[in-house]
Amino acid sequence: MVNATEDERLPRPAIETLYAAARDPKEIVWLPGIHVQRNRPEVVRGLVTTVLTMMERDEAAGGRVAAAQPPRGAGAPERQPGTLGAVASSERR
Repeated sequence: MVNATEDERLPRPAIETLYAAARDPKEIVWLPGIHVQRNRPEVVRGLVTTVLTMMERDEAAGGRVAAAQPPRGAGAPERQPGTLGAVASSERR
């Protein structure tokens, strides 16, 4: 799950509830910013960069779940307690 910290449509508590209900394996990533919409190209670029970085990370690990690393240029990471690394804040199980 890739989410925005300041999403005006999907509040963080709702996302955290959804994440808690999801089955493993799972990962939650918090990017700084607002909800993704096509009229916000800077937000879309950040999302695409993050997803591609995560895909490359997993591919480099031979398809296994790799330890989360922050994508280059994704903004300041936000880390939650109990997370495994920070992909602009990431938790993976």
